[in-house]
Amino acid sequence: MKHQTGYRVFRSDRTEYLTYNVSQNKDMANVNLRRAFSMVLNRKELASTVGGANTVATTFTAPQETVNGMNFNKYFAEQNATSKYTEFNKKQVKLYLIKP
Repeated sequence: MKHQTGYRVFRSDRTEYLTYNVSQNKDMANVNLRRAFSMVLNRKELASTVGGANTVATTFTAPQETVNGMNFNKYFAEQNATSKYTEFNKKQVKLYLIKP
């Protein structure tokens, strides 16, 4: 069917994520420790290890999701300052680990 007019292929969208138990672990209440954990996680490597069809999630929406004609993932990355904490960055991790 893929050669017929109107046939389109969409990736199956699903987002997996890790969360921290800040209510039962006082160390995890430290925002700098959570930032360090987030930045030391190599999402690209993890996605390729878990399965070849997986890609790194940047938001909780599908890659082709649009809002007012604009790709939402791109918009989110441009507008959301916290996205810097999802970049793999060993140097920055060391700095966050020494912060109180």
